[in-house]
Amino acid sequence: MTSKISFFKLLRENLRHRGWLMILMFFINAFLLPINFQMRLENVLHIQFTDMTSNQMKVWVEQNRQLAAEQVLGPSNGMIMAAVLVAAILCGVTGFAYLHSKEKVDFYHSIAVRRRQLFLIQYLSGIIIAAVPYVVCVLIAVLGVGTVNGIVTSETVAMALGTMGFFCLSFLTAYTVCVLAMLLTGRILTGILGTVFFWGYGPMCFWVIRNMMVSFFDTYCTIPGSTNPGTYFSPVTLMIYMGKQMGLRDTVPALMWLILPGILAAALLLCFLVYEKRPSEAAECALSYPRSEGIVKIMITIPAALSAGMAVRWFAGYDSRGWFVFTAVLAALFLNCIIEFVFSTDLKNIWTHKYSCGFILGGVGALLIIFLLDPLGYDRWQPDTGEVEEMSLYSYRIYEPFMEYYSATERLEATLLEKGGLSNYMPLYGLADEGIKAVRFDETEDFIEEVVLCYHLKGGKKAYRRYQVSGELLEQTLEDLSQDEEFREKYYPACGDGITGADSISVTDWADYRDTEQKLNLSREALLEFIGLFREESKKVTIGELRETQPSGILRLSRNEPVDTGRQYAMGTVHLMEDRLDEGYFYLYPQFEKTLDFLERMGIVFQNEINPEDINGLRLEIEQNSDEGISAETENGYAAAAEVSEIHTFYKKKDIEQVLSCIERCRYSDYREDEKWIYIILTYKDGSSGGGNCRITDVEKMEQLLKNSEPAV
Repeated sequence: MTSKISFFKLLRENLRHRGWLMILMFFINAFLLPINFQMRLENVLHIQFTDMTSNQMKVWVEQNRQLAAEQVLGPSNGMIMAAVLVAAILCGVTGFAYLHSKEKVDFYHSIAVRRRQLFLIQYLSGIIIAAVPYVVCVLIAVLGVGTVNGIVTSETVAMALGTMGFFCLSFLTAYTVCVLAMLLTGRILTGILGTVFFWGYGPMCFWVIRNMMVSFFDTYCTIPGSTNPGTYFSPVTLMIYMGKQMGLRDTVPALMWLILPGILAAALLLCFLVYEKRPSEAAECALSYPRSEGIVKIMITIPAALSAGMAVRWFAGYDSRGWFVFTAVLAALFLNCIIEFVFSTDLKNIWTHKYSCGFILGGVGALLIIFLLDPLGYDRWQPDTGEVEEMSLYSYRIYEPFMEYYSATERLEATLLEKGGLSNYMPLYGLADEGIKAVRFDETEDFIEEVVLCYHLKGGKKAYRRYQVSGELLEQTLEDLSQDEEFREKYYPACGDGITGADSISVTDWADYRDTEQKLNLSREALLEFIGLFREESKKVTIGELRETQPSGILRLSRNEPVDTGRQYAMGTVHLMEDRLDEGYFYLYPQFEKTLDFLERMGIVFQNEINPEDINGLRLEIEQNSDEGISAETENGYAAAAEVSEIHTFYKKKDIEQVLSCIERCRYSDYREDEKWIYIILTYKDGSSGGGNCRITDVEKMEQLLKNSEPAV
């Protein structure tokens, strides 16, 4: 039996021998926490901006001082995350490196101390070496630097303490996993590689599977808004993801708070069991248990070989399946030899374990067949209609006729697929049929639009698929769906809950190329009345009706909440808060009669067309594309200023009228149509100017007008 005094004496002696590591930890933490904190605060105070008022500067300084506290003391500090991993490896390797030397193992195990106590001494000393410097430096940063600079609040202290607990838990988990790797190996190099293996194997396997499915299954679709499952299988990815979410003040899944300490508990239990049973002769061997070499080799080689194949395929080109197969098989053989050499350090033994090598080749071959030939029918799968309760979809085509800009829902795709289930789903089922047919008969070149469908199956399960279909079919399907009130209620942006939270509105005349914004000063009751009219009339139109109609104006809905503009300066990003958060920019159409009547009562009447009497000059730009002039197609429908080859100007009223009769202003959705485009700049008689991309409605007439004019350039 060993007394408590002898235990603590041995612990103190161990700490004394590893004192150099504690000093190193102090230096690292001091630089990353109090010193870094002070430097950031000083940098904020010394930056001056000539385009800010004194009040704006004061606001900016205070905001960025608090931001510096969050960046240094908060859970999303990437440098502290890296320091946690470095500390875990250093403490784990230095604490248990003696197990990889036969002489040291014989010495330590000859001491009259039970193995369990000896393990605890090494294990606890590593925790003390890493934790004490970190905790001390956090306290110095908060109570020292923070107090001196006058930015310590109860929220700052709570954040720092919560972050300290989170990083201590993350360190304990990563450190214990590293210790387990050291116990299962017999050399320092294999111990470090084993640590990397435990930290990254789960995420790597899921990464390989996901990228294989993305590359070879045409209908595969990641679940929008979901967390990569591989994140749950590594203390490193858990720490990074959880820290990022907490830094964004977003919700961390409760399961993660259970898994992280669960990994810690499981790894610690295994450490006790392995240390008790670990044979002393395992020192200087690759693995402590040689029978596990084949299993480890198989686990490493198969995903690594497939990863190598994917890398070469991406380098060679998207359709280079032959290179993928060749590289994957070659990498499997090469990695088999490398790992065998690591285990035995003898080139003669690289082909010794033929059965495991055969299993590796068989595993790689089976996975190649599954992903390349799809014998399981993943791309051909479609549930029977009797199994489907509802279906939902996402396509950017839904919003094109309605909105100039959308920001009310950051995870729009996930929201629509989750909550947009339609009981009348047969049009979507037919759309999926065409997508599957495109894959089956290799007709993807004629199916150019992408749509994501979610099958809401009976029993609560969901299945997601991504299909390539023709644009004509997709537009017709959306038109058919928009006849249904259920679709309009769930998918029309004006029907969403977000716009009811707006507390200010402004409008822009569509015929005004200057995009002059007119703000309406409305009471809360009047604003809600306006939004109600807008929502009511939006629900009465179909998507097809709006595609064929030019807007009368643009409606901007905003909330008076602070929003970080993140303005860029030479010294970095300036975080200056403005007082408006956009809910979206919506098109207003002539069909919205009640909405337009409301605006007219407020003194706002849209022109619907440009009045030539207001125009002093018209400048027309044609991009440099080919000798075909305006008949040539332009990339993405835009006439880029850097590629302009011709500029024509018109000042006579008759000429301006004729040019305006040949063009039509474009919505964003119009750029994707098979039309001809041009860019115009209008100079108004009051001296102002504005421009935009336009669709040419009469190409022959426009060409004749340009022929009769003299190019300015």
